[in-house]
Amino acid sequence: METICEACKTKLLIPDHKVPQAGKLSVSCPKCKNRLSVAQTAKVPPNPGPPPVVGTLQAQKEVAATTIQEEGDPIFDSMEMDGTLALVMAKDPQQGAILLKCAEDLGYKPVLTSNTRDAVGKIRLHHFDLLMLSEGFDKIELLQSPILDHLNHLSMSIRRKMFLVLISEAVRTADNMMAFSMSANLVVNPKSLDKLPSILQRAQKENRHFYKVFFDVLEETGKT
Repeated sequence: METICEACKTKLLIPDHKVPQAGKLSVSCPKCKNRLSVAQTAKVPPNPGPPPVVGTLQAQKEVAATTIQEEGDPIFDSMEMDGTLALVMAKDPQQGAILLKCAEDLGYKPVLTSNTRDAVGKIRLHHFDLLMLSEGFDKIELLQSPILDHLNHLSMSIRRKMFLVLISEAVRTADNMMAFSMSANLVVNPKSLDKLPSILQRAQKENRHFYKVFFDVLEETGKT
């Protein structure tokens, strides 16, 4: 079901079966946090199942940008989660376990996702303070990732509140120029994952210092 936030005009796609036949579903706009009430306007058709697999990168991006993967995912049962969220997009279970532990140790509530559609769907419906994306996630190279494409098209007011970590064997850990060129906040080589908590804490501290004056001005002018 498609609905539009009356406050900021953001278009939201809500899974039809999450909207009750009688009554309304209350959700928060991921952009402006305005509360929306969504009700069924027509009979819900049978679930057609997942969309067909498409072969081209452009087609993958189009599907990822318009589809929300929610089956069996408790995050969509509540439509809203408490705490500071971290989205983990690892290339394999072993790496995923390392990233999950790192996020938990730093006080985040980690959310593990296994494919591109699911990741983009979560990003569209929820705010994640930390995102960790690995080369090879969903068998896609970083520079061809629909997830990066989606993040790069977010408004800066939303994007600057996300801390993006990219993990690749092709980068040197904490290479600021490489991170800048890839529109990330931090790049990490897999060989440094055992030190990721301290590396991440240092990078986030530098990021907060960099944006402190900017955010202070926004708060004073009521534009936060």
